[in-house]
Amino acid sequence: MVARKSLLEEETVQTKLFPLGRYAYHAFVTNLRLRPLSVYRFYNDRAAVELIIKELKADYPLAKIPTHPFAANEAYFHLLLFAYNLVNWFKRLCLPEEYHSTTLGTLRRQLLMMPGQFVQTRQGPTLRISSSSSERGLITYAFTRIDRVKF
Repeated sequence: MVARKSLLEEETVQTKLFPLGRYAYHAFVTNLRLRPLSVYRFYNDRAAVELIIKELKADYPLAKIPTHPFAANEAYFHLLLFAYNLVNWFKRLCLPEEYHSTTLGTLRRQLLMMPGQFVQTRQGPTLRISSSSSERGLITYAFTRIDRVKF
């Protein structure tokens, strides 16, 4: 099946077979007995998995699995997916909407590796951040949202 898509629509992560004029064409090959529209809907969203694998290789240690036994590799992979899911829930529950689609690498640079210092004050231990006001605003927003998360 070949689907023609107008280039004026929002682009998907699916690679185009070939762009032609104002349209892009996507080819779907399947042995599923579905109607063409159902085939398109079923396969179109699956391309996002490639981006997740790319992120797991780049930002999580998926590229080099440190063990040889299958069971250990399986456990390692499940731990990576668990970490990936934790980071995604953190982004959704504790960060502003513009951070919901950021990768761990970007999040690491903009938030997690931010310089700061714990100091003792009369009120107790305090985190001092020597960053710009926008970075402090992000930290304040995240801490406020973390406090509201119920387990």
